[in-house]
Amino acid sequence: MWIATGGTCGIVARVQMDASDGGNQNSELLALQRIDEASTQLQQQGNYLGALECMERGLVLRQHFFGAESDEVWRACKSVGEMCNLLAMTYLQQQDFDMVLELLKKAEILTERDDAGRAVTFNNLACYFRRQGKLNAALTNLQKALKIEARLKKVDNSADTHLNMCAVLSQLGHHQAALEHAQSALILMQEELFTDQTQPISQKLDRVAVLSIAYHNIGVEQEFLKKYSASLGSYRKGVEVAEQHLGAKHGITITLKNSMIAAKKALAIHQQKQKLSSVNRKGKGTRKSMKTRTTRNKDMNQSSSISLLQQSQSSMMQSTMEQTASASTMRTTVNQREEDEVGKEAEEEMEMVRTKPSASAKQAAPAAPQFPANSSCLVKKHLSSSVFSSLQGISSSSGFDLTALIRSATAHPESGVGVFAGDADCYKTFAPLMRPIVQDIHSNFTAGQKQPISLDINKLDIPKAAKGLMVDGDIVRRVIVSTSRSVEGYAFSPAISQDKRVELEGKLGAALNGAGLDGTYASLVGNSSASAFRGDKYADAAGCNREWPEGRGVFKSADGKVAAEVNCVEHLVITCDEPSGDIPAAVERLANTLEGLKASGLKFAFDDELGFLCCRPADLGTALQLAVQMSLPAVSKEPSFAELLDNYDLAATKVDDQGTYEIRNKHCMGISETKLVQNVFDGVSFFATIELQQRDDAA
Repeated sequence: MWIATGGTCGIVARVQMDASDGGNQNSELLALQRIDEASTQLQQQGNYLGALECMERGLVLRQHFFGAESDEVWRACKSVGEMCNLLAMTYLQQQDFDMVLELLKKAEILTERDDAGRAVTFNNLACYFRRQGKLNAALTNLQKALKIEARLKKVDNSADTHLNMCAVLSQLGHHQAALEHAQSALILMQEELFTDQTQPISQKLDRVAVLSIAYHNIGVEQEFLKKYSASLGSYRKGVEVAEQHLGAKHGITITLKNSMIAAKKALAIHQQKQKLSSVNRKGKGTRKSMKTRTTRNKDMNQSSSISLLQQSQSSMMQSTMEQTASASTMRTTVNQREEDEVGKEAEEEMEMVRTKPSASAKQAAPAAPQFPANSSCLVKKHLSSSVFSSLQGISSSSGFDLTALIRSATAHPESGVGVFAGDADCYKTFAPLMRPIVQDIHSNFTAGQKQPISLDINKLDIPKAAKGLMVDGDIVRRVIVSTSRSVEGYAFSPAISQDKRVELEGKLGAALNGAGLDGTYASLVGNSSASAFRGDKYADAAGCNREWPEGRGVFKSADGKVAAEVNCVEHLVITCDEPSGDIPAAVERLANTLEGLKASGLKFAFDDELGFLCCRPADLGTALQLAVQMSLPAVSKEPSFAELLDNYDLAATKVDDQGTYEIRNKHCMGISETKLVQNVFDGVSFFATIELQQRDDAA
């Protein structure tokens, strides 16, 4: 039989199937079709990371079904490579350099037979290396891109590679070579815009912006080469093109005009210098005094000219190379106020010069993410269009932006919360989104109210009879108390760099070993059970599992009653286990561990209102979870069971069908640790007493 199937690559496959395995292959084709449809839907929703995961799964199926060397597989490789390049540039703007390199290395492999895609990849690798300050590596990749483009009959946006070469060569001080590449870009842009008349110029304004920038870059390099008159002419031509097609009030037009004014100043200084030199040669009788004045002017002129050149150069080179130029770096004239007002617009337009944007890349314009109708994610609930707009373009202290903050929600709209903070600052920077989410998670959170902190076992009211009832092992089976902490001064797991994570691991490992506990800290690198500590798919989408398992580790006490995870999702998660059911003993063990860590010099991130700060909004306030496993076959059947739990601010999760429940605190904000523990103890004691009475009555 013959089967046709379609997908993101436009595949129409014809496969002759044997009767013996026809059903299996048919199911594989249907699975492949569903994956392709899911990928397309995710792209339409703006969830490109989720789409990439689907595309990669589809590629594996194609390799299995059609063969690794089939045309179908290589077409799929091309599509996946394009998506990798698109996402890499998005993560470059977010400064997630590890993810950028990972995606571009994938793209390099996937574009083995796609020359155009490979040239794009080399261009984007150059952007990455330039951002890292590795200019020679950037230059090498651009040379590879140009070599590929030279043998292609048709190259989209070919001028961009030359502008990128201009940027790197200029930074390396090779201004003549940089000028030649800028001139090549100008020629290519003129051919692209004015030779092809099938599309009006008004529909190609993003490329007109590139043409204006090409003129500007020529002017910059001419100025470095001291060709001042020619430089001014190039600047003027760039302004004329921008004014004619983009408008006088356009951000790029104003930025280019400011550069031209700066160039005029530099030319005036140069002409003054030449005039002074001429006077000095003629005035023999006053040679000594003129020499002194000329030297002073020479120093001033060189200083001013270089300053103007560097400011003028930095912005346009950056906009061409990384597509993130800001008008603020070119504030060289008295027009600063006007430039400030249009700076944001200029930055957005400069992004048009993105290295070889593919058709799919053009879909990545910032837009509020779309969620399925049945999604109950808190990000969907609280990220209105107005909130989304208000948070666009801002970042926290570690460079974490809105896209990174909600990355887990867009990848997994079925998640309950959907946000992972990149640092402590996120809770203030993105308050319009974070505050309502925190209030939904922590129903007893009150804005403006200070979070009480007090973990004092001596303040607990623990009747001996109640304690004895709970430790007999019949009703109360086990006690687990845990808490999370973030170390002050470090970004949280979604944003922390690889070297900082390793540094933090060293501090926490040493502190745990020296906290007065009889135990050992061990790295997860090379540990066969490392995957058990890895964050779930929601944490993974947020970036918590990057470079796994490097920089992670676990601590375990000799008696097995104290354990700690380092850098797995939170910086530190401490868990104390008490199989006897002795709640005070478990809590005291945790308190002593925390005191030992504080004594080592560790300071934990804390906010007066939100309490201890962690990447997951659920781990705020006291960040304390106290869970008690109980056998309650009689009490759990009572109609008032849920109401009784509420009376003690408790929640319950069914463990098995024999009446075993895990009883835990419902709140961890707006309440001190001591009060939290007391509530759990009182509730557990009450349930144990009632359960015992009902058992006795039944007997």
